[in-house]
Amino acid sequence: METYKSKFNVSCHSVFNENSIVCTDIIGESKINLSIIEEIIEIKDYIYLKIKTGGYFILPKSKIENVTEVQINLASLAEKLKINYTKELEWKWK
Repeated sequence: METYKSKFNVSCHSVFNENSIVCTDIIGESKINLSIIEEIIEIKDYIYLKIKTGGYFILPKSKIENVTEVQINLASLAEKLKINYTKELEWKWK
């Protein structure tokens, strides 16, 4: 976690391609292969893509132009990868 501490609250422009997510921020460009996503979790304000290495790619819904389109595409991706897409829209921090 220490490695990515400086990446919190850094905006990036994310583009979903057929096999990857390309994220461009002030540091540069990074690419995440879709095959390493092991679960998709959606709560009220965020969508989390759980990565097999133990991290998460976090999508704040407030920053997504078309949330419904992203939800549909991620549901399709979950089906393609045979992974869970869990919706916990009532979930709250305790």
